[in-house]
Amino acid sequence: MDKNQVDEIIKNHLKKIYGFSLSRTRDIDVAEELASDIIFEVYKALLKAENIRNIDGYVFRIANNVYSRFVKDRESYKITYNLWDQNVKQREDETDDAFTRLRSEIAYLSKIQREITVLHYFQKKNLREISDILSLPYGTIRWHLFEARNQLKQSLIEHKVYKKDTDLISFSKMHQLGKLILFLI
Repeated sequence: MDKNQVDEIIKNHLKKIYGFSLSRTRDIDVAEELASDIIFEVYKALLKAENIRNIDGYVFRIANNVYSRFVKDRESYKITYNLWDQNVKQREDETDDAFTRLRSEIAYLSKIQREITVLHYFQKKNLREISDILSLPYGTIRWHLFEARNQLKQSLIEHKVYKKDTDLISFSKMHQLGKLILFLI
């Protein structure tokens, strides 16, 4: 289809798509996010399509597909981060610097690497189960876990080196530096 036809179809279906989103989510902000995802997917699909006999059905089918992906992504997010919060609450009494450092380094991983790391190490899921949960190939899960471990290891090593360098500065050296400054004045 050409762009003008697609724009007209989108314009005619905006309220229906937003209503669909609002009826499914029951939250205005989430409905707006879902509706924008649906509109984007419908727009892309209509630009590629040639002859569509039932436009309403076509748009509705795309909306349902986008909604299911949306729910799946949100559930995956909730599972992963609710578990993370539980582990953090269980260890709140600990003031372990390594745990705090590891937690902050996990935050720097990509979204998929964070999910895989949390599922594997905190939920004790094996790689096959993670593959099924995230709908990703087994090899992709292995690669992301390998990369996440390497990135965490490297950042923790760099932190140790940095910390070791800062430990070399002692108060006696600062005292000597103070004497040197006084001498120069």
